[in-house]
Amino acid sequence: MELSFWKTGPNHKNKLEMGLIISKRAASIATRLEPFVESVFRHLEKHEKFYRAMLGKQGDPFFRVLFQDLLSELIFEPIANETSSEDPSHQFGMALRFYSAGFTGIASWWLENGMPISIEQASQHITRDILPGYLRLMGSGYHTQENHA
Repeated sequence: MELSFWKTGPNHKNKLEMGLIISKRAASIATRLEPFVESVFRHLEKHEKFYRAMLGKQGDPFFRVLFQDLLSELIFEPIANETSSEDPSHQFGMALRFYSAGFTGIASWWLENGMPISIEQASQHITRDILPGYLRLMGSGYHTQENHA
């Protein structure tokens, strides 16, 4: 199976232009999300012992799912709803669900390692480095093709 991120053909230029539009949208979404992500990290810091116990390696799996659902509902679902009419395949919503699980993993790592970077650094890394890449991937025409060679 071969992974392809850009479909080629007569509309190649249009797809490249679409990639630029998606990159701009990803940057806009990241900018809007940063204060929310930062507030989550501030909450985690304030209640560090509780969240370290609940989200850590020996934590409660049910609570971890509940935390992911809360992140999704408060931060990510509004974005998915905003774009759902543009994405009939629901790829964007799936990416954001994946992102909420990843965010939970990063939060757990951050707590387990004694908060080795500042809240601002963690928030910026998530919103400026990680999320835009996922959004670009989901909007880039990513697809799989069977490799018959």
